[in-house]
Amino acid sequence: MPVVSNAQILSPQSNSQVSRKHPPFPIPRKESPYAWAKRAEYIEKDLAKAEYYYKEAIARGERVVSAIKDLAGVLHQQGKTQQACELLEMYRPLFLNKEASYNNLLSSLQKQLNPTGSSLNKNIKVSGLPHSADCEFVRQLFSNDLRIKEVEIESEGVAVLKFSSHSAARKTVDTYKEKEGVYILEWVSVNGEVSGPVTIRKKSNVFSFFSNGEESCEVPEYQDFSYFSRLPNVEFEDYIEEILNYSILSYVKAHDLQTLV
Repeated sequence: MPVVSNAQILSPQSNSQVSRKHPPFPIPRKESPYAWAKRAEYIEKDLAKAEYYYKEAIARGERVVSAIKDLAGVLHQQGKTQQACELLEMYRPLFLNKEASYNNLLSSLQKQLNPTGSSLNKNIKVSGLPHSADCEFVRQLFSNDLRIKEVEIESEGVAVLKFSSHSAARKTVDTYKEKEGVYILEWVSVNGEVSGPVTIRKKSNVFSFFSNGEESCEVPEYQDFSYFSRLPNVEFEDYIEEILNYSILSYVKAHDLQTLV
């Protein structure tokens, strides 16, 4: 467990500096273990530190159910999927009122221990890049690169992006800024095999709380206080990504989000 102190927590000034590059996140402004964990995960991108503070939040009884789910996600991102499963099993009694979503979350994590099908495609190969392209150039091809764990330059004009899961890669592709055909994007399995082209989903300019930026999206039935039902025609190999990223705040525009947190 890392040794961290309150002095390491981002100040409001450093938080705003980071926000210049990335949109703001639904991070509580109060000083507490849960808020510190969120900042560590989303702003500092220090997963070990986030893990430490999520555990602190659980121990202190702060937003326990949310902290457990967030901790499971952080453990999964660090390659500790077995620990994430054990964590959820240990706190199963707290999810009796949300048994269906709990079982889906646990089942998806267990599937990640022995991935099959498209869930094996956790990496993306980008070809046709300028010979001078570096890791930062590749990251800037996406308006949100936070889910990219690593960028590896294989050779001149070719880079491989590595992710914690297939759905993390899919969500990043949805923020691709270049026109289709400028560069070649292909799925690469965890075994290093190219499995096929990456489809770039067309975006709509019309913002909607329910469209998630996609065209011809029907309004889903509202099911829970925090989460909408899954979007039509959108599949998630990793249910934990859907749970952690489809909160109501995920649909709010960046400039509106600042007034909510």
